[in-house]
Amino acid sequence: MRFHGGGRACAGGNADADPSSFAGGLVGDIVANDPIREAPALELSPGSYCHMSVDLEPAASDAPPEIAGASVFIEGSRSDGNPFVATLDKKLKLHLDARGGSPFVLDDGNALVVAFDVDDAVASLALDDVEIDPAVAGPDGPPIVVDASKDPSRVAQLEKSIRKTVSLYRDEDADGLFDDAESAEGKALAIGSP
Repeated sequence: MRFHGGGRACAGGNADADPSSFAGGLVGDIVANDPIREAPALELSPGSYCHMSVDLEPAASDAPPEIAGASVFIEGSRSDGNPFVATLDKKLKLHLDARGGSPFVLDDGNALVVAFDVDDAVASLALDDVEIDPAVAGPDGPPIVVDASKDPSRVAQLEKSIRKTVSLYRDEDADGLFDDAESAEGKALAIGSP
C-alpha cells in the first residue's frame, strides 16, 4: 500500500503541502475490523488538505498463497451458499477528494482510517446472476471465480465500486478500529472520485 497526502487546488487548501508516502507490505482484513498493529506511523504535515490518494498494490509473493499477487481479494458465499472468490491483480490508484470541496484540517497526531464499502463491492459482482450446474451448486461446490482472465466485466464493476466507495475518516479514539460513531453520516473527510 502506498499513501499520499497533499494539498491540491480547492478553496482554502494548502497547495504547498509536501506529499507524504508510506510504501510497505500491509495486508489487512477489512471485514474483521482488525487493526494492523505493526504498521508504521505515517507523518502528514499539519495543514489543510483537499486531496488524498491511496495505492493498492498486488501482495508480494511471500504473502499467503491465496492473496499473493492480488491487490484486492474477496472470498465469501452468495445468497444460495455457493462460495466465490474475486480478485484484482493490478495496482489501483484511488483518489479521494475533500467532501463538499472544502479542505479538511489535519493537526499533529491525527489517526486516520481508509474505509471501503464491502457490501457495495460484493453487490457490484452480481454473483446471483452467475449460472452454476445444479449438480455441483451449493456450499460444498466449486467456487465462482471472478478475476481478469475469467470475468473481466465483473472485475471492472468491482474496481468501479472500490474507487467510488473509498473514504477517509478520523479514527477519533486512535484505537485502530473503525467504530460506528466514527463512520456516522457526514463524518468522512474525503470521498472516492472515479
